[in-house]
Amino acid sequence: MAFSLLEGRGVAKDRGRAIELLQHAADQGYPLAQIELAFQLETARGAMRQAVRAYMWYRIAARMANNPKVRERAIQGQYRLIIEFSSQEIVAARNAAEDWKPVGPRLEFGPLGARPAPAQVYYRGS
Repeated sequence: MAFSLLEGRGVAKDRGRAIELLQHAADQGYPLAQIELAFQLETARGAMRQAVRAYMWYRIAARMANNPKVRERAIQGQYRLIIEFSSQEIVAARNAAEDWKPVGPRLEFGPLGARPAPAQVYYRGS
């Protein structure tokens, strides 16, 4: 639904609501939602732009992603943003990303619908 809201597919475009939905999915540990949330925060204009928070979500997605292409996309997002920050902002964002843990039950999608996914062990990335 968030992607439909971003693109206006079948519904009116609503970036704010899309970001809320992406935040919910990102909080649960979905790397694609984390990357898209980071991208939306990175590319927003004015006060809506939150580059440090975007950097944090790119770091989390890079750590969480199993797919090498998704991980690479998250790493590239970090590279685009890091040049904008002070060393204190970098340290704060990295610490926040390393301390982050998924919130709520993670879902696994299969041919019969969604169900709670088995517990996973999360490793801290560098």
